[in-house]
Amino acid sequence: MDNSILYGIIDRKLYIKIVGECRHNNGLQLKVFMEDCFKLGQSEFDSIYMDLSEAIYIDSTILGILIWGEKQTNELFNSHLFLLKPHKNVFDLLKSGGVLFMFTIEDLQLPEKIEMKILDELVIDKLETAKIIYLAHSELMKTNENKEKDFDLVSKILKKEIDRLESGSE
Repeated sequence: MDNSILYGIIDRKLYIKIVGECRHNNGLQLKVFMEDCFKLGQSEFDSIYMDLSEAIYIDSTILGILIWGEKQTNELFNSHLFLLKPHKNVFDLLKSGGVLFMFTIEDLQLPEKIEMKILDELVIDKLETAKIIYLAHSELMKTNENKEKDFDLVSKILKKEIDRLESGSE
């Protein structure tokens, strides 16, 4: 199982596992999946655990989606998006990126009896793709002034692309 995202629910806990490299292309399906999960709300689960033990790389889009997920989890469940055993590369990225403080890191394994399913690939149109990447980078920009400077140009380009796509000009 190379680069994949898996999920499972057991004991009212949602577990999401990232395996391998997770970049914006499969991060889009992660964002859509998490959005759908948040719509279900507490009827299915009351906490979310993200297993990053086998995630050897995440890009800035994924980092922004994790920040967004933490905020949503806090707002909807009054809880945290718990990160399980982040791989050293990911831990170092969280630390050097100045966002480690935003997350609750747990030294837990996935439950033995959980049945994990592979997250289906989605076909997401250009507009939705641009909106998700824009949201992720907007979340990153809010973390500190340096990030705002780092992602200002990306954000402006994405916003211009969203406006172009919404106006219908291809």
